Amino acid sequence: MHITYLSEWKEVQQNLIQTDFVMSYNGIPTQKHTLSYAIERYAKLAGIHRIRIHGLRHSHASLLISMGENPLIIKDRLGHEDIETTLGTYGHLYPNSNFEVANKLNGAISFKEAKQNYDTSPKNQFTVDYLRNKEMKKVQ
Repeated sequence: MHITYLSEWKEVQQNLIQTDFVMSYNGIPTQKHTLSYAIERYAKLAGIHRIRIHGLRHSHASLLISMGENPLIIKDRLGHEDIETTLGTYGHLYPNSNFEVANKLNGAISFKEAKQNYDTSPKNQFTVDYLRNKEMKKVQ
């Protein structure tokens, strides 16, 4: 039974006109609202809340961000002219990654314990005043 349906569908596909349009009817582009009407119809049949086309765009961007995709690639996919538009719209979805960055830097910088104190700076204002007066007496 399924083989019959697949064979029939394959025959239908072979008779369709090849076109560069993602959605067309016999090679003619669909009207502006065709997809919206289809989504509304099938949402009603499924008994679920209707999804707006622009919501699919936001879902697409959100999914790419959650997958860690490069923001410049997301910008291009959404057709934004500059990265500020993308980050201004979707920036709140980027996780605060300061912790991960700090962990990466932790391994990049190595510290050695000092064997001697090389800090010769005065530790308080009284010491600063004393050293300044001492220097001035040398100059006189």
